[in-house]
Amino acid sequence: MNNYDFYPSAGSILNGKYEVVDIKATGGGAIVLICIELNTQRKMAIKRFMPDKLTKNLEKKAIEETRLNIQSEYLTIAEDHFYDNGFLNTVMQFVEGNTLREILDTQDRVGEIPAIHASLCLAKAAGDLHKRNILSTDIKPENAIIEPNGRVKLIDLACHETIGPKATVSMGTAPYAPPELLMHENLDARTDIFSIGVILCEMSVGSQEFEQIVNSWELNIKRGIKPDLSFMSDAHPEIRNIVDRAIEPAPSNRHNNAYDLFCELLALYNSLSGVTSEKIIRLRCEHGKEIYIQKGITTIGRNMIDPPVCFISDKHFELDFDGNSAKIRDVGSTNGTLLNGQLIGNNWVNISNDDVIQIADFQIELEISA
Repeated sequence: MNNYDFYPSAGSILNGKYEVVDIKATGGGAIVLICIELNTQRKMAIKRFMPDKLTKNLEKKAIEETRLNIQSEYLTIAEDHFYDNGFLNTVMQFVEGNTLREILDTQDRVGEIPAIHASLCLAKAAGDLHKRNILSTDIKPENAIIEPNGRVKLIDLACHETIGPKATVSMGTAPYAPPELLMHENLDARTDIFSIGVILCEMSVGSQEFEQIVNSWELNIKRGIKPDLSFMSDAHPEIRNIVDRAIEPAPSNRHNNAYDLFCELLALYNSLSGVTSEKIIRLRCEHGKEIYIQKGITTIGRNMIDPPVCFISDKHFELDFDGNSAKIRDVGSTNGTLLNGQLIGNNWVNISNDDVIQIADFQIELEISA
């Protein structure tokens, strides 16, 4: 296999399905190709791994990524893989926009509100992974794409790890990797929180100023010493406070989980942007899925719960939420709906924080919050 084989020319057909348009990026042991899927005309991104960088464990992880099947507005996950001329390729939908690294390289820093918004999106992406016991372990500006509508999507989960044990593949990327990853210790959900905190810091002060302290920052992290944040003196004090907590060397001193980080960021975002935060309902299903309910009447059924639960009807119960209070009723389901252990019928019943909705032995916890 030669260099020409690895870098396909424009117009080449890969796996009989994808026409190469251009090379989008190189580096990190792979190249990213922009392709068109011939059958659907969808624009796709294909990550082609360099064989001298592809260990057996990394190959296994990259293929596992294509089987994660996680639905999230804030994640783009590889959905297929194939081998071409002996090279492993993973396929994902192409995300229009620029990486956060490209934006920082162009304009050095982003404003406070866009920085917080980007961090909110990354916290949501991390939370969606953590529900499935998965860590990114490589959240960094190069892996965050800002779409034209402003939403940020996290990409590249080839080095994902499992919450709990030590990393099997990922070494992270300094300075975004926390001490427990660099020192090959057990990981938990707060591993990704550290990375988001570092990114928020860099966005707030600008990449040029951040680069001036990176060497000492990395050394402190490896020693388990909390980096000095005095260089953030011009940043909003509440941004500094969030970063200060997120980058604690000991995971137990960071935000408890991605949702806690999200809530703290959201409160600051609303305060700085002047947005009045309306309450939402969060339904926490026992298998980990979370469903967010806005104002109005929402019908909950089998298709809203992932994975589908057979004893839940297609239309099982309704929630009526006016932005402040909420009520629930069964809509003629086969197995009935219980609220805090009491069977309810077709008449509306008021619900409040920490109530438990039950269908057979399947439980859904309810939370009403800003």
